[in-house]
Amino acid sequence: MISLQTTRLFLDFGMLVLIWLVQLSFYPRLQYYPRADLKREHHKYTRAITPVVLPLMTAQLIVTLWQLYLNTAIYEWVSLLLLTLLWGLTFMVFVPLHRKIGSRYVEDHLLEKLVNYNWMRTFLWSLLFLYSLFQYLSLTNF
Repeated sequence: MISLQTTRLFLDFGMLVLIWLVQLSFYPRLQYYPRADLKREHHKYTRAITPVVLPLMTAQLIVTLWQLYLNTAIYEWVSLLLLTLLWGLTFMVFVPLHRKIGSRYVEDHLLEKLVNYNWMRTFLWSLLFLYSLFQYLSLTNF
């Protein structure tokens, strides 16, 4: 049976890989689409990525809350804080940015903002994964 911490590590790793792919591959490429195609391509991207990212983020949050319920140590609280920041950034900054990009003619500064702001999420998800990895290794006496 897979432990809760192992499940959490897999979820955090999944988000780590996903955010780095988005940051290094998809978001920078948006600026190279002809403006006439950008709205369509952006819509295809958001439609394709949402069924991947939303369940991962939700599972990550559920497992973290379950860990906090079982043990209220610093690891669980810091994890919840990082996830709260990530959810806040995602739904208060990035969802509105994606709506603007998908709804009208896009100015270059919006695409630059998307890439530049996403470094915050990339850093936070990287930090969360490293924190989970450290916790996992310390629990397994690796």
